[in-house]
This record gives sequence, C-alpha cells and structure tokens, in this order.
Amino acid sequence: MNNLSNELFFEAHRGIRLRSGNNFKINKANLGTHWSANEQVARDFSGINFQPESGHVYHAQIPVSSVEHDTAKLKESQVVTPSGTSFNEDEIPVKPGAKIKVTGRTTYKETYRADPRGRKDIAVMPIRTRTRKYNPPRNMTA
Repeated sequence: MNNLSNELFFEAHRGIRLRSGNNFKINKANLGTHWSANEQVARDFSGINFQPESGHVYHAQIPVSSVEHDTAKLKESQVVTPSGTSFNEDEIPVKPGAKIKVTGRTTYKETYRADPRGRKDIAVMPIRTRTRKYNPPRNMTA
C-alpha cells in the first residue's frame, strides 16, 4: 500500500443497498468509485428512504491523489453528462483500485409490524441506525 501519511484527505460517504441474501462484507470487497461529499445523498443511494430494506453508509477519508480527474473516464462512468456538466450528487469520483481509509459505517434498518388488516408487514418509523467507528481506519480500495 502506498504511504498515505503525507496525503491531504477529505471526508466522503458511500451508500450501499442491502437486500435479502446480500452478504456484502467490507473486508472482502472493494467499495466502488462513486462517493459523495453529502452524507444524505449516500443515504439515499443506500435505498433506505425508498425501499423497505436495510442499507449501509460507509464513511471514509479519501486522499486527493485518489480522485479521478480524467474527463473521458468521468463521462464513461456517468459522473458527468456527455456535455460535461455534473449531476447533482456532490459526487467525489475515486479512481478504480485507489486507496481510501474507511473510518466507519452507519447501518439503517426499518422495523416492521404486522398490518392489522392481515395484508403484509409494513414499515414502522423511525428507522433504526447504528454507527460503528473504525479506529484505526481500515485501509481499503475503491
């Protein structure tokens, strides 16, 4: 791993949606290249606001050297539109395989109760959250 101790870092977040049977493990998979400076955007991408599922938002420190700047690659990975304008996601595009430091994870789960009319389970608010901090941060790749 490159020496990241002399790098300038900034905070970023990535939402990952979990479905039944999805056994995503942080220590067995790369976390992907689409990160956001806005934690709410990451939460939206975790799907928890739209689907009765659970999701994770990973929190990381991204070194400046890991950010993708190549316009052609940004268009190819749909970070920017073909005309070169950005989408409204506060996205921080990270180079594939680039080094990042994961500082924690927030898990969102909806709680359920039986529908009194006997249809199916319905979500009950609020959504349960659990934040886990990694100390020291875990060195991962995008």
